Amino acid sequence: MRPITRRLARASLVSAVALGALASVLLLAARGDDHQSKPRPPALAEPAARTPDDDGATVPVEARGTTALTCAGGWTPFANPVVHYGLCIPPGWGFSDFTTTGPMTDIPRRMLNNLHLLSADAFPWTPGDFPFDLVRERGVVDVELNLLPSDAPASTECEPADPRRVGTLTFLTCAQAYDDLGQPAEAGDVYATKIVVPLVTTPERIGPGPSLAGARLLVIVRTARPMTEEVSLPWRVVDSIRPL
Repeated sequence: MRPITRRLARASLVSAVALGALASVLLLAARGDDHQSKPRPPALAEPAARTPDDDGATVPVEARGTTALTCAGGWTPFANPVVHYGLCIPPGWGFSDFTTTGPMTDIPRRMLNNLHLLSADAFPWTPGDFPFDLVRERGVVDVELNLLPSDAPASTECEPADPRRVGTLTFLTCAQAYDDLGQPAEAGDVYATKIVVPLVTTPERIGPGPSLAGARLLVIVRTARPMTEEVSLPWRVVDSIRPL
């Protein structure tokens, strides 16, 4: 190869390397900006980030004419048409998405796989607060209702295994304490009672994914003291749950 040809080849190689390095820097910068723009995954009892409604469909909280639920006077019947269960809501209690001050009257359909039912003393809610903190500081009761696929464990901590008879059904329960940092502990400022409720109807899937045959309902009740009193209000809420 002639000297001038070698110089031209080296110049082309240097230019290609420089352009490649510049492209890599720009790509890493773009990825960095994208990473910074992503919301932090919600920690224990933090409100989950809201996503836009696909179709705007909502479900009213009060299930009028639901004969499968018999609620005490003043309690509100609620029926979840996606996960197929119902329960009775005590006076003043309500569902919250943690973005508005009052209880929700209508629930977006996309949220029905994961709901938070809060006790009356949680309202008016202050957006930005975390349920875990209010359970610990003010004694608020947070009842979380989650769709639990058949192949998923109920939790990574205590596993519901103690039977509790509710009518003709058998719920499985366990209890877990947390310290003020939200870490599992033998005793703490917040207690979680976890209940697995069998379902008789396969839940409807929201979005793509595997079959939900055999799915269950996982209920997590967070309180400031153990739920040891069988007549306590949180237990009455749990015992009102019925598969539909």
